[in-house]
Amino acid sequence: MDRITDIWKDVLQNLSGKTLTGNYTRIDDLLKAFNNFYVCEVTFSKTPSGANVVVKKGAETINADESGKYHLKEGTYSYDATATHYTSKTNQELVITNADETTGTKTVSVTLSRSECGVSFTLSPETATLVVKDSESHTITAVDGVYWLPAGSYTYTASAEGYTSAEDVSLTISAGDVTTGTKTVEVTLVEA
Repeated sequence: MDRITDIWKDVLQNLSGKTLTGNYTRIDDLLKAFNNFYVCEVTFSKTPSGANVVVKKGAETINADESGKYHLKEGTYSYDATATHYTSKTNQELVITNADETTGTKTVSVTLSRSECGVSFTLSPETATLVVKDSESHTITAVDGVYWLPAGSYTYTASAEGYTSAEDVSLTISAGDVTTGTKTVEVTLVEA
């Protein structure tokens, strides 16, 4: 059996130009080793760097290795990229060619656009109570003191005991604010 495996090893090396190292006693081990030559290691360069990428081949999800790289064979794949406070990209086409397999590596750049602006309020007095509402009068809850708001029109009311309240003050979040990603609003209440 070793002689047949050696012949197949020579044939595969001559056809591909790739050198198989090791001694193979079974043809299936030889074919598995040869097949592993034809894989492209795909790395995603992501903005933001913490974006989550999911690669699929049809309905099957392909998992990355522990370093975050995908080992893909020639074919057509898709990927979704998501990140909190960014606009997701879904069903993006990813094609691995025979040339990609031969090269062995490929980097895919994924840039997500911000979908929300992180708005912080500086309140004077600091003990003031703040309520932020969207254009439909729904109250928006802060996350760790930050209000994540998409572009649009909002209002806020600030109040504190012994001070005149600031009620239904207009707040506009522009597309530029979303692109910048942060905005600080200073609210100073006047003593009553």
